[in-house]
Amino acid sequence: FRAGDVRHSLADISKASTYFGYSPSQRIGDGLHVAMEWYVSLLNPSA
Repeated sequence: FRAGDVRHSLADISKASTYFGYSPSQRIGDGLHVAMEWYVSLLNPSA
């Protein structure tokens, strides 16, 4: 790491929940899986 780099970061949506009523519709792992399938389908449209 270089000076000024963030070594650890923890996402926190509490302010988005409080101020905007945000609630995620998917768990992070499920969303990543869906995104990965979409990216792969772009690389191999015949599949």
